[in-house]
Amino acid sequence: MKHAADYMIPVDLELGGKDPMIVCEDANINRAVEAGLYGSFLHSGQVCVSVERIYVHQSLYRDFVEKLRSKALALTQGTDFHSDMGGMTTRDGFENVKKQVENAIFHGAVCVTGETWKQAEYPFFHRQF
Repeated sequence: MKHAADYMIPVDLELGGKDPMIVCEDANINRAVEAGLYGSFLHSGQVCVSVERIYVHQSLYRDFVEKLRSKALALTQGTDFHSDMGGMTTRDGFENVKKQVENAIFHGAVCVTGETWKQAEYPFFHRQF
């Protein structure tokens, strides 16, 4: 970016980020659940603006988690017109996400869907590289 600025060259930077979503106490919980679902699973979560963390006010937390859990479990994965989402783009991407989830669980996170990586070892992939 610094080098491009010297020559007034437009530049687009992919800076990653941790893209949080915040659900305040006065939020419409149903809209927040829909936004969290969409933001987390858009393009199988493989977009630089995907929701990666959701902070929910404690008064809404249990209801929010249950509603989001229910909707997430209803999602379908595949390549047909009626599927909600496709698979991970690469096996390396899947392995990276798997490690992140395992690390989160190791450090105290709870997988509320009841699913584990051992039960669903490799989901559908768009293509192999």
